Amino acid sequence: MKHVYTIIILILLVPFNSKAQVADYAMEVMAELSDTAYHGRGYYEQGDLKAARYIASEYDKHGLTQWNSTWFQPYSFNVNTFQSDNRLEVNGKRLAPGTDYVLRSYSSGLEGDYTIHLVDTADFDEQEAIDKLKALPADVMPVCDFGFARQHRNFYKHLYTTGSKGCLLLWDEPLKFYKAYSSRLYPATIAWVSYDNWPESAKTLSIDIDNHMIDDYETQNVIGYIEGSETPDEWVVFTAHYDHLGMFGRDTWFPGANDNASGVAMLLNVAKHYKDNPPAKSLAFVAVSGEECGLLGSKHYVENPVFPLEDIDLVINLDMIADNGDSLYVQFNEPAEEDFNLMKTYALEKNYFKGFDRDTLSPHSDHYPFVEKDVPAVFFSTHGDMHPHYHTPLDDMEHITTEKFVLIFDMIRQYLDAS
Repeated sequence: MKHVYTIIILILLVPFNSKAQVADYAMEVMAELSDTAYHGRGYYEQGDLKAARYIASEYDKHGLTQWNSTWFQPYSFNVNTFQSDNRLEVNGKRLAPGTDYVLRSYSSGLEGDYTIHLVDTADFDEQEAIDKLKALPADVMPVCDFGFARQHRNFYKHLYTTGSKGCLLLWDEPLKFYKAYSSRLYPATIAWVSYDNWPESAKTLSIDIDNHMIDDYETQNVIGYIEGSETPDEWVVFTAHYDHLGMFGRDTWFPGANDNASGVAMLLNVAKHYKDNPPAKSLAFVAVSGEECGLLGSKHYVENPVFPLEDIDLVINLDMIADNGDSLYVQFNEPAEEDFNLMKTYALEKNYFKGFDRDTLSPHSDHYPFVEKDVPAVFFSTHGDMHPHYHTPLDDMEHITTEKFVLIFDMIRQYLDAS
């Protein structure tokens, strides 16, 4: 009888142990990829290549199969970076890069001392304000509230185009690199500056910004697969971008624990599980670079697929899933609706989430290039307490959780096991 109780206890403990193993491995992957050794997984000191090699080593460890005797699908693009020591001072006070200010991704470099022209938003006449911009001397820098400027589109355009030096735009919320890198260069410096350390009596500005446009930067997607045991010609494809914002200057870096080391951690967890538990359909794992530059890695993949896109039953894109949101943020196209509803049923039956927050399809993550090819695709993300930290230096291991991560894994596992 004692042995029977032991067996029952072991059976009951299996789900808990499984979830613990999933969480532990996820933490291991996120901690590795968000370490300083990877330089923010950007295009500085080949941080992206270091991350790609780590992912490939995990594929190999889990026994995945290569395509054409390599894990890598190479491609290249032009990329503008800010690798040097950058300096921005207001009234002689130096602002902190990445926290107090960031640059638009397409900004050129700039060095000089300027008098500040603060745009008057209280008594604003658009044409008069534009005329003042046109008349500014070369040593005067325009500064304006970002939200206000965006409400006046013609004036906003002139802020960018009048003169050759650029402008500063003030923000009243945490700064983010909304698009980290650019393949084009604008002939001006556009800086977003936080109100937090902006003095009300700002009069002078000193700036020294260096940009470095890298032509034909060589990067890669990382691809492996597990052949299906029953229908090997039918594919479920997992995508997650592994690149992040990299470095802003030599000392400020963006760890990207949630964005998107978490998605890579899920991709690797699924690979690890199904190598030991052969799936009915074939599973492909496509870790892409270039997402922060405009979905370049996933665009390259759909134009150069390693197997026909028409053989894909579903693409599951995982982006920022180490948060504690009670609802699961989703996007999916019509061909993927039936598959999504199956996953939704599993999740709701077990009360994993209070609901699903479906958004309109948008080109903000790596499912979208597949959607444009009419491939069934679904995108998962969690938006909770950690969401304000994405694209900031605080997206680190102290600001992530695996609470919902393990539930998403179980939802995906149930879906695959029933397919």
